[in-house]
Amino acid sequence: MRTIALIIVQAFLLCAGHAHADAVMRPVDPSYPGTLFRHTLTEVTVTLHGSIAETEVYCEFINEWDHATGGVFSFPLPMDANATQMSFGKSLVFYDAILKPVIQSNTPGTGAGGFAAELNAYLGKNAVNLKIDTIAAGAVQQIYLKYIQRLPYYNGSQHYAYPLASGVFQPNPLASLGITVRVFPGPALHTFASASHAAGWRALQAPGNVSEYRYEASKVYLERDLRFSIAMGHSTMQAELYSAAGRNGTGYFAFSLYPASACSRADVFNRNIAFVLDVSRSMAGYKLQQSCEAIKACIGQLDANDRFSIIAFSDLAQTVLGPLPANATSHAAASQALDSLALLKGPSATQLAPALASAISAVTGSGYAPIVVVCTDGFSPCTPDDIVNTANASIFTLGLGQDVSRARLEAIACRNNGFAAFIGENEPVAQSIIALFDAVKHPTINSFMLDFAGAIVRELLPDASPYTFFNGLGYFIAGKFGVPGAHNAAMGGHTVTGDLNDFFSLEFNGDTASADLRFVEQLWAAEKIKAWEREIEVYNRATQLRDSVIALSLVYNVKSQFTSFWADTAARPADSIYVEDEGTSVIVSVDSVPGAAPGAMALAVTPNPFNPDTWIRLTLPATAKAGVAAIAIYDLAGRLISIVKRNVSGNAALVVHWNGRTASGLQAASGVYVVICEYSGHKVHTRISLVR
Repeated sequence: MRTIALIIVQAFLLCAGHAHADAVMRPVDPSYPGTLFRHTLTEVTVTLHGSIAETEVYCEFINEWDHATGGVFSFPLPMDANATQMSFGKSLVFYDAILKPVIQSNTPGTGAGGFAAELNAYLGKNAVNLKIDTIAAGAVQQIYLKYIQRLPYYNGSQHYAYPLASGVFQPNPLASLGITVRVFPGPALHTFASASHAAGWRALQAPGNVSEYRYEASKVYLERDLRFSIAMGHSTMQAELYSAAGRNGTGYFAFSLYPASACSRADVFNRNIAFVLDVSRSMAGYKLQQSCEAIKACIGQLDANDRFSIIAFSDLAQTVLGPLPANATSHAAASQALDSLALLKGPSATQLAPALASAISAVTGSGYAPIVVVCTDGFSPCTPDDIVNTANASIFTLGLGQDVSRARLEAIACRNNGFAAFIGENEPVAQSIIALFDAVKHPTINSFMLDFAGAIVRELLPDASPYTFFNGLGYFIAGKFGVPGAHNAAMGGHTVTGDLNDFFSLEFNGDTASADLRFVEQLWAAEKIKAWEREIEVYNRATQLRDSVIALSLVYNVKSQFTSFWADTAARPADSIYVEDEGTSVIVSVDSVPGAAPGAMALAVTPNPFNPDTWIRLTLPATAKAGVAAIAIYDLAGRLISIVKRNVSGNAALVVHWNGRTASGLQAASGVYVVICEYSGHKVHTRISLVR
């Protein structure tokens, strides 16, 4: 059973990497009559493999000048994502962009400062660029981008965000916006909900256990980002494994644990929580006030069996309260102390290391799950090596704003059984802190361990299991395996009621033909690249690790900070569209140029755009011999929608009526489709638009 819930849900911080806007394309010629090419179409396909998301983006831009000019495509990639493919073309002749060991320029187009600086700030620090040297006057430039990321799993739901809000950088309405979400494989019970676009979604019929949802809009202003969540209905812990042999024969896997959607207080360890609050000058005002209000609300959720501390820091660390039992008297004292902290305007310095030392001391002791929650908005020289975590505390770091030391907060959290989350400048601070706390307030397993035994796993990311397992959080690990086949994964630890010993039966897939599972090895490479890039930034180890990052990036075609995509039409065209037609895999070449066929072979579609049907006319040259002509229709995700084959002869026309339905009789969604006609080894193709 699956349901689609058109409801508003709160998911403020629940995507660890916030982006800023949809794609833009800037002309390189300063004489261009405008600052950006007109953006007319965006088609997005999001495929969810459990907690792994692959996003495909197809965009169209128009050169509105009467001269040919170059342009730079830029996309605000989420901070936790890595680009894995870029293609470019005109009239659906696509060329794969080449990943090269060249650092990407931050400034799109030409010049520095001014508009370019504003655009760079708008796109964010993880933007991906692609420069196209020549775009003909009046031509439509097509760009395809694919990226991979791991989604956060909080309190029974996975959360996804796609950057759409464009403000002044998209002054004109988008002619067409289409979004397809594929949950593959679809859970037996789940609820799809969008916090940003609550209305307008349709649940589509899809083959097998795939769940598919579709959103469409025309003449739309891009005013808000897309956010949606997939809520699971697990009553018990679920395990999920994706695995495949890579191109080099090495086995790769991604393993996730999803705890039950809810648990009782009786299953939760008593908690000893230290709230570490940055009170430096940059926090003064709204951020500090909201942080204090949020910490009040978090302490209010603790009971008398729990303990808490409040530690403030700027250039020095001060234990404001605690550790205290979380009773009514302590709640009142905390409220009064936080009201005072909210008014502070401390020094500019941000020294996190002594504050964490005080926090670890405060949560040390038997009988409690030790937890540290950090709220900061600035840069601190603190590194993971500065932290002596004798309490095995889970440290969760929350960065506020754009100036936060992201790599350091991530490294500290990853080394210490936690994770980092970040709040953008315009995100609600108090709600985000409370949402983080809601995810980490249910510690249910201490001394947690996971053993894959006979699979012989290695190069695991992260490289250690968390000491404490939280019911509100999912567990993820990626790596390589040596022995395919059936294996048991052993899970152990201590619960409130006693020792835990459990097993999961897993099948490690050693099939090298699993092309649709390539995302597993690319995800592992992306996680490894991010880990090395953090180490480079935190420890200044570029000399030691730069070449390793570049090599990994080029081998797996995963962009890094030292590599970038380059458009090169001398390279071979994008050689295929991979499609699935109800389980039958097909490779369809699209490397021909429209009209590059014998004689006067031509393709026309009338009407176009259309609703509900259209006519496709293929004209053959007089010299053509008798044979079979095929007309196939694909969506932009490469899925075969319909195909017709006919016997034809020379000097003839094949006319096919398409009623806007798939081969199985279902109504096709509004959107852009590709018509590919093949005859005697030659192809012509065009684009059509179905507007319902």
